[in-house]
Amino acid sequence: MVVQPGIEFNDTIIQQYRRENADELKKYIEKYEFLVFEANRTDYQNPDSLKQLVEDHFAILKVGPSLTFAFREVIFALAWIEKRLLPFNRTISGSNILEIIESVMKANPKHWKRYYPGNEARQSFSRKFSLYDRIRYYWQRPELRIALEKLFYNLSEVDIPLSLVSQYLPEQYDALTTGEIEYTLSDLIYHRILKVLKNYSSATNVKEVRIFKQLLEEFH
Repeated sequence: MVVQPGIEFNDTIIQQYRRENADELKKYIEKYEFLVFEANRTDYQNPDSLKQLVEDHFAILKVGPSLTFAFREVIFALAWIEKRLLPFNRTISGSNILEIIESVMKANPKHWKRYYPGNEARQSFSRKFSLYDRIRYYWQRPELRIALEKLFYNLSEVDIPLSLVSQYLPEQYDALTTGEIEYTLSDLIYHRILKVLKNYSSATNVKEVRIFKQLLEEFH
């Protein structure tokens, strides 16, 4: 049974789970021995909230935008690293991926227009940083795939200083220094996304999380 247990997120705000808001639903489900809830809008819930949701019979958790948001975060971080390093290699042109994202989304507003109200400045912010992460509908467009390939190529042609990884991807920096991941672009991206999934696997007591790396392999 799909339900809304009093949690929500919008463009910039996340409402975490509060058990008292779901008392009626919990009392209802406990009447049925073999029935569980599928909780809607569970993106961006913190680990404690996810664990409490499962304990309260919301055993099926949805995850979507928070995963693609994590991908967007790491791509933006890599783009900012690229901008810092390009002046040291004049033979390589920039991917300009951040500018291309903005251009493509503005030219094709179908997937974000009704989600991002306000003036142009506000919409521009939302196109990049909204928790709705409507960018996820654009990654497969040819312009962005080419820009991603260029970004990855550029970063593979230079040595990325650890100081920049620490600056823009601090959690991945920690994983690198402890030997948890290799110093590769795919591992940096994979680790950021896996961190989100681990919150769900921990809450649902799943011992192992498997992610297909096909998209990352295609970019390489």
